[in-house]
This record gives sequence, C-alpha cells and structure tokens, in this order.
Amino acid sequence: MDSVSARSAGGRDESETGRAISGEPDRDEQRNESPLTVDDTDIPRVRTPRLVLDRRGRARRPRLTVGLSYYTPYVSGLTDSAQRLNEALVERGWDVQVITTRYDDTLARHAVINGVGIRRCRRLFTVGKAAISPTFPVGLAREMRQSDVSLLHLPLPEAGFVAPTAPRGSLAVLYHCDPGSLRVPGEALVLSALDRSHRRAAERATLNITTSTDYRDHSRLADVLSTNSIIIPPPCVDRGVGTPRFREGSGPHIGFLGRIVPEKGVEYLVAAFRQLEDPNARLLIAGAFDDVAGGSAIRSVSQAVAGDPRVRFLGHLPEERLVDFYASLDAFVLPSVDSFEAFGIVQVEALMAGVPVVVSDLPGVRGVAPSLGAGASFPRRDASALHDALVDVVGQRIDRDSLRRHALELYGVDSVADRLDAALWTMALDRGLREAPLPTTAVPTTSTIDAVQLGDTAIDLNAGWGERVEDYAAHREGWLFERRLSRVLLFLAAARPGDVVLEMGCGTGGLLERVAAARPDLTLCGVDPISRYIDFARSTADSTGSGIRFEVGFGESLDTLDLPVAAWILSNDVLHHVADLELTARGAASIAAPWARWLAVEPNPENPWVIWYHSRTEGEAIFRRREFLRAARRAGWSQQGTERLFLVPHAVRTPGRLLRWAERLFERWPILAGGRLIELQRIPADPAD
Repeated sequence: MDSVSARSAGGRDESETGRAISGEPDRDEQRNESPLTVDDTDIPRVRTPRLVLDRRGRARRPRLTVGLSYYTPYVSGLTDSAQRLNEALVERGWDVQVITTRYDDTLARHAVINGVGIRRCRRLFTVGKAAISPTFPVGLAREMRQSDVSLLHLPLPEAGFVAPTAPRGSLAVLYHCDPGSLRVPGEALVLSALDRSHRRAAERATLNITTSTDYRDHSRLADVLSTNSIIIPPPCVDRGVGTPRFREGSGPHIGFLGRIVPEKGVEYLVAAFRQLEDPNARLLIAGAFDDVAGGSAIRSVSQAVAGDPRVRFLGHLPEERLVDFYASLDAFVLPSVDSFEAFGIVQVEALMAGVPVVVSDLPGVRGVAPSLGAGASFPRRDASALHDALVDVVGQRIDRDSLRRHALELYGVDSVADRLDAALWTMALDRGLREAPLPTTAVPTTSTIDAVQLGDTAIDLNAGWGERVEDYAAHREGWLFERRLSRVLLFLAAARPGDVVLEMGCGTGGLLERVAAARPDLTLCGVDPISRYIDFARSTADSTGSGIRFEVGFGESLDTLDLPVAAWILSNDVLHHVADLELTARGAASIAAPWARWLAVEPNPENPWVIWYHSRTEGEAIFRRREFLRAARRAGWSQQGTERLFLVPHAVRTPGRLLRWAERLFERWPILAGGRLIELQRIPADPAD
C-alpha cells in the first residue's frame, strides 16, 4: 500500500483560504532592481486618495489606462489578477479605464464594474488565444495618449504597435509570461513576431514589472525585462473559512483547479493519481472546459481517466464555493507543461488555505511552495515523478495556520496593490504631474461644508452664491427657469408612477418642488454639495409637504450615499462645475437603474458670450462637452439626443412677445443658443437586464 493511502484525511482542519498569484518573496533583491522599486517601508499603511492638479489648478484623479486582450467575465489567472489590481487602484484614487477585446458578442461595448471603466472593442476572429480586433489597438492608443500612466498586461500581440504612442515616461509593462505553444499554422513565425512586439514594448517602457526573478531570468526577453525592472507578485484574496463539502470519506483527496486546456497538463496528474492504490482516494478536477481560449483538453483528460470511479469532474466552480473546494483537499497539484504558466494563481490559493502543493518545475512556478516549506516540484510531463511527490507531500506534517499567515503576508491584495500603486504614482510624478493638496474635509455625507478646501484655498462651488441662499433661490426664478421646467416635464412625460427621479446639483430645490407639484406620483430626490442649500430645500419641502428627499453630497460620490435606484436623472448647470467628469458619470451610473435616462442641461460652449463670461467669472468654468460624452460612454451611458436651447438671459424675468418669438427662431443657432441639452440612457452590461 502507498504511504499516501495510510494517512487519514477525515480530520483535516477547516481553514482560511484566498485566491492568489504568488511572487518572489526576496525583498532585498527587489530593492536593488530599479530606482523605481518601492519597499514595504516606503508604503504608507494609512492610504490617502491620489489627486493631481490639472492645467487650471483643479484637483482630479490620476488617469490610468490598462490594456489587455481579455477581461472579466473571461476567466483566467491573468484576467483575475488584472481585475483585482484595477479595483484596488480605484480604491486608492486612480481613474482606471480598461481597453480590451469584445471576445463575446453578447457583452456590452461599455461597462463599469466596481468603479473600473471598461471599453470592449469588436473582435473579428480568433487565432489561437489572440482575439483579432482592428479597433482594439486604435482605441488603446487613443486612451494611452490621454492618460497620465498606462499599464499593458503582456502577452499582448498589439503591444509593440501601441507602446510608441504613449507619452514618454508614462508606460509600464506587466509581463506575465512568454507565449508558449499556440497550435496554429506557422507557429514559430507567430511566436517570433510576438516576441518582437513584446520586446519593443518593454524597451519603450519606463517600468518593466515581472512576478518573480526566477521567471524573469528564464524568459526569452530576460535581457530587456531586466532593465527598469521591479518584482511585484500578483494579488491574493482572503476568502475566509471553508467547509470540506467535496470530501467523500477518509482517503487522500487530491485537487486541481484551472481551465482544462493542453498547457495545464491535467492528463499527467490523472496518470499519477491512478498509480495510487487506495480505493478511497479521490481526484477532484475543477475548472471550465467549454469555450476556453486555446481549445479544450477535456477529451484527452477523459481518455486518461479511463473510467476510474475515483475521479470527479466538478466543472466551473463559482467563487463562493472555492473556499470549500480547498478545505476538502490534502494536496493541490499544478501540473502545467507550458511557459504560459508563469506563476500559478491557484497554488497560492491552496497555500493560503493551508494546503500543501505539488507543482511542475516551470520557472516562476517551482519556487513558491518550497520557499514556504509546504510542497514539492517535479519534472514536467513525468507522471511517475509526480506520483512520488504526491506520496511525499501528503505524508508531511505541516503547520497549516502558520502557512496561511505567511502566504497572506506575502501575497495579500492590499500589500501587492500598495506596491503597484506606489510604483505608478512615482511614474506620474516623474512625468511632472503636480500632486494636489489633500482636501481638509472629506466628501460629505451630512450637512458639513459649503466649499471644497484644497490647502489654503477654498474653491467656491457656485460662483459666489454659496452664502446667499435666499437670494440664490430668488435669482433662479424667471423666464429661463420656466423654460427649463417645461423641458424637464417633457423629459419626464414617460415616467411611470413611483419612478425615482434624482437631481444632481439640486441647489435650493426649486426645480424639484415644481416637478412635485406637476407630478406628485413620482419619488423625488435631490443632491447638492452645499449644505446651506440643502437645509433651505428641506425646510421648503417640510412647509409644502412635497415629500422630496434632499441629501448633501457630490456627483462624484453618489455611490457613497444611501440613495434609491433612479430611473430618471436630472442635472441643470452642474457638470461644468465638477472637477472629475469621469467619476461623476460613473457615480450617476452607480445609482441608475438599467436603461435609466439622464437629462443634462449646460451652458452652450459654442456661444462666444458664454465662453467669455464663464472664463472670466470666478467659480464658473466652460462645459467640456466632448470630455463629458467620452466619460459618459466609458461609464455605460449612450447619447440619445442633443438640442440647443435658450436665448433670453436669466436677467430678463418676463420677456415680451417679440423677444419670445425671436428666441424660438434663433435659439437653435450654435453661436446664439445659451444652453446645450444632452439626453443619455444607461446601457446595462447585461442586455437582458
């Protein structure tokens, strides 16, 4: 009997788990890699949001463009790692925009997932694992030119073409692996072309990031990747405590998790497992095998199983069940045979669950578990050696709690994201970006502020009206207000009873009060950053009994407020005041129902008088229409229509019949119209919503 068979696993401890990609833990070597390397000692444990100053001295978030071939919901180690890093950078204050391919035609072209903007470019066809999209490099290059920093996840066939378009000093490359077997005609030529493209990008990059020194030094691009090089291990999520729901008795349970594709070498694991004699042993194979890039290997794996009743195919496991999967194992195996496997996310997931691992001797993969004293490696494609390693590892006594803690310290999401954040921030500052002083007052959720404080300068949010609340309320009345109200009521004509209408920048609430009088069947909410306005609006609502709800808050932070999901959004003379149009568009999307509609009315930036007045008046600014529409598209909004309106200025409270006739006649002219109206609709990521 194998020594594996003699070990009972029925009493295996339940454990904390996490999903991770591991890295080289030699921090001293990392410190000597590059002048841009960031030590753990350089990373503040108390994080503050990143802010830079634009050309007008206004605070905004630093912009990061991320380019990669596939992104969520596609499942792979690279996409999981990229998604976690992107979302962690958003939490640290970055404005992250992902440009990727639309590998599935049912996916929305534009989406926002956990604060990350996503643009998917149409795919024409696929060669091996590469999705061919002519619009992808064009769109990626355009975004890179407009960004403060760009990050390319390689392998990326288009990398060499788009890298030269990035402003000097703004490009970072995260090199995950050398492309391996592609199983396409002319494979050698294709691999050579890919290497040339990647080399060109790495030569252009200010920062070359690899996940371990072992893989970097054995890469085909080792010479160029060693220049401006730092080591940042990919991130790991702590999933908590699992229950061994997949166990079937006391025999040893061996597990594999990953796509069932040829480069994973699952058939060698099956061959090694079948050498175990214990009838109670189990091999749990979890992972997708349908519609996977590069082609499924399920047929060859099934042939290797040859009807062995101890082998279980679990298919794709949802995230919430992975913790129970790892809790059911006595050993985890990563038998990869191709250099596409440069790290092995799942082996660190297992280590963080306290499970020892057995991995093939691929560079970058082989050093993680032995360095933690919890596993072994074996020559790839050698089933007999894998069997011997399994016997040895399952028989080891391991301090699982200590293993979990050590793995979390090295590969936790926060520590990894802090290092990437610090490296990219250093690049941004080296390019000459000016760091904005942090606000002395946090974004409000209660009535606390009337202006944003940046250093010693107070930025008035409403061109001098912040202190004169009653005067401002009276100032808004008149002919122009009535015309705005008329257009808003026309916009809301299709609203159904009970629909939620949210006004961003509601001021003193006058418009919503009139809407409530005309449409008492609607649920109305207003948000404004000036607390005096909100206090005035609440007082008015109490006296009229309109039931309108008013909250203090910024358009950029709507997702932090406890607001109902809105079917209709209004913004009047608001967007030209906001510091971050991208964040405002995403904030609106975060509280909008699928297919919600948004009516934005702004001063017309084509009118010479509007340009002159808004450029010379303190507290005013020119509406950046094109920038707003780009931001709105990235946030999942689609423009439905636009109009030019208004000619009579607000100073004329009651225009005569002739002036009203002239307004109707000439307000459509670009240089005469005082306002620009834009209608948008939120397109959900899932069209079935």
